Amino acid sequence: MKYFETAYNVLSDIYIRSAYLDAAMSKVDISGAATKIIYGVLEKDVQLEYIVSEHVKQKPKASVLVLLKIGVYCLLYMDSLPDYAIVNGIVELAKKLGKSGVSGFVNAVLKNVAKKDFKFLSDGLENLSFTSAKPLWFVKRIADEYGVDIAQKILNEPPFELEHIRNNPKICSLNQVEKRLESEKTEFFETTVGGLSVRNCSSVKKMFSDGAITIQSPSSMLTVQIMKPYGEVLDLCAAPGGKSVYAAQINNSCNVTACDVNDLKVKQIKSYCKRMMVENLKTEVNDATKLNQNYVGKFDCVLVDAPCSCFGTFRKHPDVFLRHNESTIKQMAATQKKILSNAVQYLKNGGTLIYSTCTLFKEENFENVEFILKNSSLNPDEIDENLYKNVPCLKLSDNALTVLPFK
Repeated sequence: MKYFETAYNVLSDIYIRSAYLDAAMSKVDISGAATKIIYGVLEKDVQLEYIVSEHVKQKPKASVLVLLKIGVYCLLYMDSLPDYAIVNGIVELAKKLGKSGVSGFVNAVLKNVAKKDFKFLSDGLENLSFTSAKPLWFVKRIADEYGVDIAQKILNEPPFELEHIRNNPKICSLNQVEKRLESEKTEFFETTVGGLSVRNCSSVKKMFSDGAITIQSPSSMLTVQIMKPYGEVLDLCAAPGGKSVYAAQINNSCNVTACDVNDLKVKQIKSYCKRMMVENLKTEVNDATKLNQNYVGKFDCVLVDAPCSCFGTFRKHPDVFLRHNESTIKQMAATQKKILSNAVQYLKNGGTLIYSTCTLFKEENFENVEFILKNSSLNPDEIDENLYKNVPCLKLSDNALTVLPFK
C-alpha cells in the first residue's frame, strides 16, 4: 500500500530527523489516506508509545518504532482497512525498506495488538493522558491551571478539520468570496471575527493562489482587532506576517513596521505583504530581545506576538510535543520578558502594547503580564466584550484574555 510508505517517509523525517510537520509533508505528494495516517500517528503518539511498550520487552530502534506506530494507529483507528491487510502491509513495507530481519517481530507485535487485549490505564490523570494521547506532565499542568473539567474539554477536542480564511480587501469583499464558494457548492461557515471556516478544497486553494483570500486564524484576527491599529505600529515578532498585514489592511492610514530576527523571516513577511498588495508596511531585521535605540518612544501601537512554547496549537500542529517539553515553558518565559521589557520602551506616551502567545500556561501568559505591569507605568486596559462575544476563547480574568486555538 503506497500510502503506508508515504506515511513512513514523512513520519521518519519528523521522528528521526526532527523535521517540522509542514516541511516534511511539503517534500512529497500525499494522498488523503497518507495524510490521515501522518496526522493520526502524531496526534496519538503518547497512546501509541504506551501500547507498543505493552507488547515489547525492549524499545525497538527508531525506524522500527515508526513502522509499529503506523500499524498500531491503523489497527485502532482505520476501520476501513481489515486487520490482516494492515499487518501484511506493514510487514511488506518493512521488507521493502531493507528490514526483513525484523519483519517477523513487526508481524508478531501487530497481530497481538489486533487482538486488542491490552490493558487500559486506571481512572484519573494517567487515564486522561492515555485517552487524550497527551504527555502526562502536560495533562497535569492543564488540570492544575484550568481545573479537571476544563482540562478534559481542552484535551479531548478533536483536531482541526477546517481552515479559517479572510478576504483580501484589495481584490474582493468577503461577500464575493461567499458567493464564489456557494457557486462551487463549497460549504462554509461565517465567524464572528469577519472570516469563514471552510475545508481547504481546490476552490479555496485557487483563491489563495490568486491572492483573493488568506488563511488566518480567528485568534490571530482577534488580536489585531483588539489592538485597533493607528498611527505608527510596530510588530516585533512578525513572521510570517499575518498580523502585520492585517493591521495594515484594517487601517490603511497607519504605518506598520514588521520586524523579525533574520533575513529569512523578513523575506516571509515581504512575500506575504506582496501577495496581499499591502503598501503601508515596511520590514526590518531586528532582534526583539535586544533594545533598539532607534525605536525608543516612536510607536503608537506595539504588538508582541511572542515566540513561545506553542502548546496551544497542538490540534493543528500535533508534532509540538516532539520538539518541546516542560522545560521549554520556563526558557520561553525568560525570552518573552526580555522582549516585553524592550517593547515598553518603544511606546509613545499613551501608546498601546498588545501581548499575545499561542500557548496555555501562566508562566508565558499571566506571569509575564504581571511582570510588565510591575516593571513599567502601563495599566491593563479593558477589552471590548463585543470583540470576543461568541468567539471561541476563554476569558480568564477581568483584565486579560487568552484566545485558545483548541476551542
